[in-house]
Amino acid sequence: PPVVVEDFRGGSSVFKLQAACPFHAFAEIRLGARPLKAASIGLQPTTRGKLVHKVLELVWGQIDSLDALNSMDDKQLHHQVEQCAGLVLNKEAKNYPYTFTARFRDLEEARLIQLVLDWLKIEKERAPFNVKGREQEFNVTVGGVNVRLIIDRIDELSDGSYILVDYKTGKVSPGTWFGERPEEPQLPLYATVVGNNVVGDNVVGDNVVGNNIGGVS
Repeated sequence: PPVVVEDFRGGSSVFKLQAACPFHAFAEIRLGARPLKAASIGLQPTTRGKLVHKVLELVWGQIDSLDALNSMDDKQLHHQVEQCAGLVLNKEAKNYPYTFTARFRDLEEARLIQLVLDWLKIEKERAPFNVKGREQEFNVTVGGVNVRLIIDRIDELSDGSYILVDYKTGKVSPGTWFGERPEEPQLPLYATVVGNNVVGDNVVGDNVVGNNIGGVS
């Protein structure tokens, strides 16, 4: 059937699915097909990843530059991250009342705090920057397809150029951003939206990617 809508949900995943398998894209985007969820103990990996994302969003809402980050001692930084993790977990626990026992919450909080602190150590090694945008939304048209893109973080460097940061907790590889049919077109799309001042894309992942950026698992 012909396409009767111009706006598609899913953001950059529309292009990711199309590049991987046109039938998969048709089934998921046009027909709304979804795989059955598999039962698991505790939280789904995607949910745990979203928790990290939300904590980082809150942290960088309070620490808005490298100077601000470096001005905090270890105790202050730990307290700041702990507060953010607590806020995120308190909100998420309402969605999973049987999962979030007192013991589970303590373990998840310790995981989030350590993960974020490890990442902030890597951030301290970067050149000076200011956080100019968090969860910034763009509505764009790509190849006649209207999509909504949300960039996790936009950092401005001292020369006015930008670094785009995307939070991932799985394995990532810059090689998937290139080629005739990129496997992961998300960051390249972000770069085209923000403009010519973009000098790098960084990913919070569990291996080293991007421009002089490391990651944590």
